[in-house]
Amino acid sequence: MKARIKAPKPTVEVPTSREQAEAVLLRVAELKAAEAAAKAAMDAELMLLRECYQDELADIAAKIASAVQALELWAERNQSLFGRLRSLVMLHGRIGWRTNPPSLKPLRGLTWNDVLETLRRLGRREFIRVKEEPDREALLAAREHEDLRALGCRVEQAEEFFVEPELSPVEARETSPSQAS
Repeated sequence: MKARIKAPKPTVEVPTSREQAEAVLLRVAELKAAEAAAKAAMDAELMLLRECYQDELADIAAKIASAVQALELWAERNQSLFGRLRSLVMLHGRIGWRTNPPSLKPLRGLTWNDVLETLRRLGRREFIRVKEEPDREALLAAREHEDLRALGCRVEQAEEFFVEPELSPVEARETSPSQAS
């Protein structure tokens, strides 16, 4: 398990020998293992907590759906109370109907690719969108023989210090998320 860690600006005592640096790296590896173990334990507890409330939340959601359905049926039977409005302000809130913005969906049994092929076949190019954008990967690949400045861009690359602590096989097993459940 390797995790790169960006180095913050030094505000601590800097090692003066390789042995001291090795000791600091060991400490980072131990702390990363402890962090992974704590996260795995937290995830396991959260999963158990979610399971504890799952039935109660499902029951509440079903009751809300039933109440909303009852209000909708009541509103359909009492549209005269709404007047020309689409909603009715009540003591504990507002009920009513909203018209959502129109949306398109392919006909049953068709996909958007089928619609695209039909538009192409019929020559209806005005309904086909072509998205143009710079091909960044191609520009990066051509940076050796292209004048990128003339094309309006530049290559930026930074060097950052990193630490990759190595976890022993035992530590890796102990902190594995699959072992936490």
